[in-house]
Amino acid sequence: MSWLFQIENKMVSPNPETLLIHPFNEIWERDTTPEKWTALREFAYIEFMSSHLKSNPYKGYSEEIKKIKIKEDIIKDPNWIPDDIIEEAIKKIEDFQTNGSESYGLYKSALKAKDKLQTFLEEFDLDERTNSGSLIMKPKDVTNALLDTDKVVTSLTALKKKVEEDIFDTVKTRANKIISPFANPNSID
Repeated sequence: MSWLFQIENKMVSPNPETLLIHPFNEIWERDTTPEKWTALREFAYIEFMSSHLKSNPYKGYSEEIKKIKIKEDIIKDPNWIPDDIIEEAIKKIEDFQTNGSESYGLYKSALKAKDKLQTFLEEFDLDERTNSGSLIMKPKDVTNALLDTDKVVTSLTALKKKVEEDIFDTVKTRANKIISPFANPNSID
């Protein structure tokens, strides 16, 4: 985890910066229990939904499957639905990432296109014909699409690496101090 949490002595707690920013502070404060388990689970949901870190086990899932898997594995309440504050927090992290990387928006678009290509490859019908009886999809079209999937995977991998460099490898240090991903880089001396 890099955005919301820190782990010390096998204990998870929010980064101090996390609790300074709305809506994260509101999520924390609305859990009035001393252990803050609800807030920590909600932070984990937010983190796993938005993080593109290599350590995120859910990063490769499509958005809809990711929501289901994280809810099952982390929240463990089948009736739980992310509220507006949780959705706002996810958008906030995505905004931080988007503004921290020139390539992140392009990467998100490429992932959506990849999902559509995958759906196409799973659902195309070689028997579908036009009104005049011609094949809509010729076997050569499908073969070319399959041959291009390797190029798509290679391009996505390279773009993902660029995003990781932009966002996560640029956590800078100045005077041996780690700069928070929430910090405004223009305000740091």
